[in-house]
Amino acid sequence: MSNLNSPGFHLVYIDIRTHLIYSVSMQNHDSKEARQGIPLIMWLLLIVVIAGSFLYSLPKILRNYRESGLADTVSEYRSRKSSTQAGEKESVKLYFLIQNISTHELLCEPVSITVSAPVNLNSLLELLIAGPDLPVLSQGYISLIPENTELLGSRIVNHAAYINLSKDFTLYTSSSSSSSSVPKPLAEELAVRQIINTTLSYELIEDVIILIDGKPYISEKLSTLRDGN
Repeated sequence: MSNLNSPGFHLVYIDIRTHLIYSVSMQNHDSKEARQGIPLIMWLLLIVVIAGSFLYSLPKILRNYRESGLADTVSEYRSRKSSTQAGEKESVKLYFLIQNISTHELLCEPVSITVSAPVNLNSLLELLIAGPDLPVLSQGYISLIPENTELLGSRIVNHAAYINLSKDFTLYTSSSSSSSSVPKPLAEELAVRQIINTTLSYELIEDVIILIDGKPYISEKLSTLRDGN
């Protein structure tokens, strides 16, 4: 029977122990790599699925973006931002009324005024609703937009401007600056013409839809009132 204290026995024992420790260590390492490998594959698959879904939806997203009118708004904003900076001056057109000397007919004519830049559609319409200032009044221009009219909001969609006004806009009266009384139907036509022509002078706008307290404004002459008609 071999002596347990012999050198040969100790060498064999150490070798077997070392081999077992190494084998157990390698098994643990392989098991750890396997556990780490599975989540990595899942993440890669998830990324592929998300990327595929995005590419599939991209044409529809771009189409909705173009149809929403945001492209026009962004383009208009960038154009104005590059051409005018805050604090600079900008010339805008507001349509007011002036009486023809020969026929005494009220004409809707553009008046160029200089204001602080940048000017958006809201600020342009607010300037119009406020009426002509003293220098413009001194030239004989008036406005038939009712004094208490408020601009509730405006937006541009597909080159069409939606102008939301308060119900006071429908309370047409003759202007106190006018030398004679203006019949209500004519006052309505001229006030609407002022709104439409001023809005059409703004860049990128091809059509104007007027709302009263958020509801479509019904007028027999609304569809025909355009500059030059």
